[in-house]
Amino acid sequence: MERLALLERIVDVLKNQKNVLACWEGGSAAFGQNDMLSDIDCQAFLDSSEAVSQVLHALETTLAESPGIRFRHEVPQPAWHGHFQCFYIFENTSPFHMLDLVLMHQKQNMFLETERHGTAHVFFDHAQICVPQAWDTAANQLKIKARVQQIQNSFAVFHHLVDKEIQRNRPIDAMHFYSGSLISRLVEVARMVHCPDRYDYSARYLKRDLPGELYNQIEPLFYVSDLNDLAFKKQKLCDLFYPLAIQAANLHN
Repeated sequence: MERLALLERIVDVLKNQKNVLACWEGGSAAFGQNDMLSDIDCQAFLDSSEAVSQVLHALETTLAESPGIRFRHEVPQPAWHGHFQCFYIFENTSPFHMLDLVLMHQKQNMFLETERHGTAHVFFDHAQICVPQAWDTAANQLKIKARVQQIQNSFAVFHHLVDKEIQRNRPIDAMHFYSGSLISRLVEVARMVHCPDRYDYSARYLKRDLPGELYNQIEPLFYVSDLNDLAFKKQKLCDLFYPLAIQAANLHN
């Protein structure tokens, strides 16, 4: 089953459930970046918490018939966002067309802030539920201000651990600190400067969110061939990190 046909089948089921007030697609579709390899980020708003099991049963019954459910992963409750969430891989279709289903019944953490989540692609909305939500730029600024100081301090402490493990000839240990402590912090300060509304998105959508020149400098740092290459790229990373961290601190002071 092709992605579009699968999506239409999902939406048809939800539209026929009286308890479902609205249904929309987020993710890449909300940024106009979806393609035939994209998964399906489907969100629906229900009239009550009791409706979740009923709607889920109807949807899973239909999808079990066609295209068939191969794998199912339900996020343990309570989820951080306060909603029901489940992931599905289907038979007879690409695993890339995974369904990320979120069923909501309360108006919080609805992923409708356009600055962070794009403009939702609405399939139906019977109760004016799916409207852009206000993004608290001031609160985000305060978070970044506190976070950038933490990043600068921790980077100054932890970058030496990479050098130590290189000298010990422990490539796995060295890469652990390099990727976990250095690259992650470089990406975060780069986002603080160029994409502050999604400063905490890590490396996801990085090519989309950073200027091309900066992205082209960061991308090679993710690929390391041996310890000599690691030592070289670790220095390159430091050369990029410090100016960006200063710039981020000045921008969000």
